Amino acid sequence: MADKLITGESQKTLSTWLSEWKNILPEVSSWLKLLALVVLVAATCIIIAMLITPTDNRNFSVYPYTLIGLLLVVIIGIFIDQKGQRTTSRQEVEGTLAISNVNEIEIKRKTNPVVGKNQNFTDSRLEFKVYSPEKEGWKKAQSLKWEEFLANIGYKLDNEKLDQLKQATVLNRPFGKMFIEAEIVSFQYGEAISIEFIDDSSTPEIEDYIVNYSDFLAHSGISPMPDENIKAMRKEIFQGTMDQAEFKFPISMNIHVLNKDSGLEKGIKPNLGNLLRSMLIFSYDPIEQISSFQNSIIWITRSKMLNVKVNGSEENFTIYRTYKLIEAKNNFYILQIQWSPQADPEIEVWSELQAMLDSFELMKSPAGHPEKTIQVKNKS
Repeated sequence: MADKLITGESQKTLSTWLSEWKNILPEVSSWLKLLALVVLVAATCIIIAMLITPTDNRNFSVYPYTLIGLLLVVIIGIFIDQKGQRTTSRQEVEGTLAISNVNEIEIKRKTNPVVGKNQNFTDSRLEFKVYSPEKEGWKKAQSLKWEEFLANIGYKLDNEKLDQLKQATVLNRPFGKMFIEAEIVSFQYGEAISIEFIDDSSTPEIEDYIVNYSDFLAHSGISPMPDENIKAMRKEIFQGTMDQAEFKFPISMNIHVLNKDSGLEKGIKPNLGNLLRSMLIFSYDPIEQISSFQNSIIWITRSKMLNVKVNGSEENFTIYRTYKLIEAKNNFYILQIQWSPQADPEIEVWSELQAMLDSFELMKSPAGHPEKTIQVKNKS
């Protein structure tokens, strides 16, 4: 009986109703999809009931009011969902940090940040101003040369090793001279954390390489490497040729000011793209996100060291860093903030670092132009 009644125009009406709901569902949030699905089932049942119920039946008049009620439920749900989306969008523009726990940090940037703190530190010679925290635990800003900066993070270099490192940097790294002649202003929170390397110290990327290399040997019919050879390979890759058994990790913001005149190298133009390429040549930190603007580039990394001694205790150690590379008329500015939840669990410290990064401002317009967004690439 019902099959005979749901024909012609009635069937077309029901089909249109279901099609419209099918188009709406993908556009709404997950919780609203569940609500819409419940309403859809209920409304479909009511429509079917209307189609098979005679119009003179006393129950027929109840159906339209029930449909209106269901429609109001959906409208209220859509209003709540849209309000939530507007709040989320505003937070993604104004705030730059989302935390699920102290070991998982995601940073979102969709616009060039707006200064949110008073810039109480000014360097007229290097032509910048920035917010400097005056809260307990923050040290006074330090002005450092390249070799002093290396010493601060634990590199023990005598004059001979320092000369060798400078020569290698100039020869093997584009704009190497510009890096070693940079002037550095450093803002540090608390005392640096001592990180000691042991024979098993590694990174997830190194372990993946060792596994892939072992698989290659197996597929090629070559005998697998002995354990001692694997350990030697791990140590050589992790520690490199610097013979550096430990380093120090300070929670800090560092501003490297590179003079363009030092970077005039034949065949390589000193610009943001080439400078970024030079910085990443010897960096193994995975990039989580990168955003580019007219005169600046921002990128975020998260690195993890496995099996290291942190203040004498063996554990894994995670470091979060955000970089901003800015081009001005005469200089490049490399801003770097770094933090680890194992160094200080207080997220307020990370917020202060982020405020410092956001507050940085040149005393002259960068490269003679106001900063303007031209491209943004976000992690999907």
